[in-house]
Amino acid sequence: MQLELLHLRAGSVSDWKRVVRNVVGITDRPELWTSRQRERARRSRRASLSTNRPGCCRRVKAAPPRPIRSGLMNEVNPMELVNRYFEKLTPVPPKTIPERLVHYTTVPGAQGILNTNRLWSTDARYLNDSTELTYGIEVGREALSRAFSAAGDARIAAMRDVAPTLLDPTVFRSRVPYVTCFCEEPDLLSQWRGYSATASPISIAFDLRAKVASDSLPRASRLGQVIYNRTDQESSAQNLFNKWVSTITPQLDLWSEQPLLAVRVLEASLLELVLLFKHSAFSEEREWRLITPFDPTALALELGNSDRAAIVMSHLPWSTSSDLPELRFRPSHLGLTPYIELDLAEKIGPSAGRLPLTEVMIGPSENASLAAQSMSLFLTVKGYSSAVTPVSTSAIPLRAQL
Repeated sequence: MQLELLHLRAGSVSDWKRVVRNVVGITDRPELWTSRQRERARRSRRASLSTNRPGCCRRVKAAPPRPIRSGLMNEVNPMELVNRYFEKLTPVPPKTIPERLVHYTTVPGAQGILNTNRLWSTDARYLNDSTELTYGIEVGREALSRAFSAAGDARIAAMRDVAPTLLDPTVFRSRVPYVTCFCEEPDLLSQWRGYSATASPISIAFDLRAKVASDSLPRASRLGQVIYNRTDQESSAQNLFNKWVSTITPQLDLWSEQPLLAVRVLEASLLELVLLFKHSAFSEEREWRLITPFDPTALALELGNSDRAAIVMSHLPWSTSSDLPELRFRPSHLGLTPYIELDLAEKIGPSAGRLPLTEVMIGPSENASLAAQSMSLFLTVKGYSSAVTPVSTSAIPLRAQL
């Protein structure tokens, strides 16, 4: 029992078989324990802490992800390895986040957001301007090619043979990034022009600083600032490559046996990074993006095997099926656009159940004043104070939008 608990507390997945004693199973998935199993674990832990015998498991620190063992490449699902090592390469959230990040939408869109406390996050391949993704991928691919050429270790340089297959703009092999876009400015002509005057465009300002600081964004989501300077983009890609090299170096001999799998770890992180690369012509937008990796296709395939499904679920950004957002579709000029919904409502405090809104602006439209009055009333009904969340109208004349 002590050995089993040691494995459980360390967070590792041991090779010992499932043990059943007194009709109570011991499992390495604490979230699947019954109340009787939890109580047994608590009693055993109290007993071990009160014992001074050498070797008793008083307190065990969480173990790092298991290193790759010889032959492991052929034993586990490749997606498990990609996701496991992907977490080591995730970028650090920006230190300075604006107090106001603005999401542009329409009146029906704003109504849906306020009714559900959710924002749509769209499959990155189906963003309105496909050239954005193409530009970022080209920058990332060029930076990757130079980095492989300059690699000091011959085994790393040899992986360049599979590098041209990376960063395919139409296929995300291990994770599909879903994106929600924000701007720093609430009244941008370039944004209003994306909507017709009769669509009554609206901008909604959020304060996401507390959510980022408390790590309470939707699970696995990361907020990043878009980079417009080409030199900075290339530098960011090079830094990610260097971090990838240092991450796989401890087991480089094994990784070099499966170079495609190794570079897919790099690909998973780089594909998210290039989503923050945009051409300098768009710099006035001062855009930020909330990126959420999600792979419903791989999950659906794995659900055909319950044992494999448990492994895959433990390494996906969501650990249980109840955490998985529902994959939805909406019609667009690209066909059916996949998207998921992200819950951004406050969970605790006086604003619990409401979004962290700071301002709502009615864009250039024929009846902006009336739209502002009805939106203010709607916010009041939803529990938002006009002092905290004022409603205003755009200073840009309607003719400028046309």
